[in-house]
Amino acid sequence: MAAKLEINFEQVIAALPQLDAGELADMMDRASSLLKKAIGDGSVAKKKVAAIPNQLERNHEWTKFVLADATMNGWEPFVMRTSKLNKETQEKEVTEVMLRESVETEGGHVFGDTGKSMSQGQAMCYGKLLRDREDVVWKDFESQYEQVAPKASAKVVKKTSQQVEEEKKKKAAEKEAEKERKAAEKAAEKAKKEEEKRKKEEEKAAKKPASKTIVPRPRPRSAAPAAAVEEVVEEEMPELETLPVAVAVVPVIMKKKVVKEVRPAVDPFKLPEDCTHNVWLWKETHYVRDADNYLWLFDAKTEEQGDFKGRYNYAKDEIEECEEPQFVEDMDDLDA
Repeated sequence: MAAKLEINFEQVIAALPQLDAGELADMMDRASSLLKKAIGDGSVAKKKVAAIPNQLERNHEWTKFVLADATMNGWEPFVMRTSKLNKETQEKEVTEVMLRESVETEGGHVFGDTGKSMSQGQAMCYGKLLRDREDVVWKDFESQYEQVAPKASAKVVKKTSQQVEEEKKKKAAEKEAEKERKAAEKAAEKAKKEEEKRKKEEEKAAKKPASKTIVPRPRPRSAAPAAAVEEVVEEEMPELETLPVAVAVVPVIMKKKVVKEVRPAVDPFKLPEDCTHNVWLWKETHYVRDADNYLWLFDAKTEEQGDFKGRYNYAKDEIEECEEPQFVEDMDDLDA
């Protein structure tokens, strides 16, 4: 018994370019038969076959008719033409193979030289030969097909190449117009959103109080306060009533020592680095005080700034009357 030949899938695919058109057609026919048997045995999952388009249904039925007639009644010699694209030259190459006439066997007609039956691809070539010369086989097929074939319901509309080209241009123009319309709508929507955003920012800026910048002015350096001293206050004792005894009374002077609170030599008030003014408490009253010691009243409950009160003199520990400083909305105005 001959050993079983083992060939893998890659070897089969690699051998395909070496086959001629007739061998490829025969291989496809045998592979189709094996596939049908495998599907029938349940070894391969059945796949849904796509429906044949209406325009190809007539040719498909004609090929089946030719294959059945040739297998039963035989065929004459014919030329099988195949074409393929040469990948190196990118040119279409046409191959013509002369196929021999059939001989009759018990299983039907086969090729006289190879002993193989006609494949579907070969039947397509042989069917073209019969149709071109209006063979009796072709006429027989036409008469049978016209009786059983369903009438096409679709209406055939004939158009010239110019009409087809005009329709293409019209569709392209409509597509471009639709694209421009969508782009314009998108740009308008974007502009609308930007305008709404700008209005919201303006409203927010209008509600927020404008920051005031106090114009810095040179101020005279105040003399350092005198050091705390002890003040001697002389108080005179009240006169004593005259005693009944003749005793000389000498008035006595009592001395009372009063010590004043010691104040720092330098004003301790300082502003934070990122502030131009701050809240300041002086003699149980809240003020807004800036770096130049200008003062405005401040309501601690409502946290609102009030009227201008003057300028604080640390050396004298008093608020001096003066003109209210001017405010600048933008620091760029100072440079001007």
